[in-house]
Amino acid sequence: DNRYWGLGAIAPEHRIRQFRASADTFVSFTVWTEKATDVLLELPNQTQGGKPFKKAFDGVTAGKWKTFTVGLMELQTFGDPGKNPGLEAVTFNGLSIYAGQPGDTFAVLIDEVLVYRKIYR
Repeated sequence: DNRYWGLGAIAPEHRIRQFRASADTFVSFTVWTEKATDVLLELPNQTQGGKPFKKAFDGVTAGKWKTFTVGLMELQTFGDPGKNPGLEAVTFNGLSIYAGQPGDTFAVLIDEVLVYRKIYR
């Protein structure tokens, strides 16, 4: 539950496999909305007692699919982002995607949520 956002999709803690932050680990998801809006990706940090790390995306165009990809090292905390960047080897065990404002009732579709690690050869 997030009081600053109207719509949310949540993969609760322990319902997805744990994954660790590293320079080559990414989260990717695709969003479609009826109305132009901003989107927030939030991951609870299990290593530091559930402190959430986040990344905001501006300007999802209405009526078009848009894919977002973010490296886990690009995530920041809410409190003081400059002092709390993403940390190597932090463990995440949940994932939330939020859109809209409180009270919004337009449709938002989220598809292809992936957590993956690039393997360099």
